[in-house]
Amino acid sequence: PGESDSGPFPVLIQATGEDNIPRPVAQFTVANVAPDAWFDSTIAINTDFLEGAHSLTVRVDRDNVVQEQFEDNNTYIASFFVKPDTSRPQLDVTFDGYTPLDGDYIRYNPEIVVELRSNSPYPIPSTDHFTVTLDGLELDLDSIDHDFTPSTKDSPARLRFQPILEDGIYYFGFNGMDGKDIMVYEEVREIRVRVSTESRIAELYNYPNPTEGETAFTFLLTGTEPPQEVEVKIYTVAGRLIRKLSYPASAMRIGYNALKWDGRDEDGDEIANGVYFYKIIANFPDTSFEEIGRMVMMR
Repeated sequence: PGESDSGPFPVLIQATGEDNIPRPVAQFTVANVAPDAWFDSTIAINTDFLEGAHSLTVRVDRDNVVQEQFEDNNTYIASFFVKPDTSRPQLDVTFDGYTPLDGDYIRYNPEIVVELRSNSPYPIPSTDHFTVTLDGLELDLDSIDHDFTPSTKDSPARLRFQPILEDGIYYFGFNGMDGKDIMVYEEVREIRVRVSTESRIAELYNYPNPTEGETAFTFLLTGTEPPQEVEVKIYTVAGRLIRKLSYPASAMRIGYNALKWDGRDEDGDEIANGVYFYKIIANFPDTSFEEIGRMVMMR
């Protein structure tokens, strides 16, 4: 309030933390305040990079642009506290697009993608925030062929690499830290995977068995690449073929697979209760393999 229009004057809002360094959080100019009038403004303060105890200082007409009788009331100071973000970042690891279970088979040259997500506003700018180990030894990511994409506000940091592995058992370990150096895990998390370049099909079974209708045929595929085609043939105990299913290579992967069947024959009719046999045939470029299983339909 005053006896004449104020005219334009600046407003500066600063936040000062425990380091006693004022940081501007807002700055604007008020066009005018009429006599006996008020100016109200709501300012949103971004606290992403503020932590702990702070003081908020509002300075009006800091340079004494407006002629006024009293100027010692042009500064307002308040205290506030920003609770630091202590939540751990998240790490997602996939081998050829899926997350293997411990002991799973993988391809000999899997595409491994590691994504690191964080709620922290601090970016993840380099592979220095990733830890990858193989059989207990940390990999020097700068010395291997890899792709890296730093994090943004809306997307995680992404590391991609594709090692070439011989047949055997491997222990891959992964960890990461966000821009505030908060680790995903206290220690590196390991996963055991297996590699076999021998083309074969094994560990065939269906679940549920007995089944009341639908069931899934599960089996293990090994080799350098998935088969070109997988066929499922279902027979009665008398040997009559009642259903044939075909799946392309795009539906398969090295490792464990599951193919669903609706419990119907070639005419779309539900099959009768009883015992049935099924044959899984994996057609690789140079050879074919087959396995036979037994199931019970019990509606």
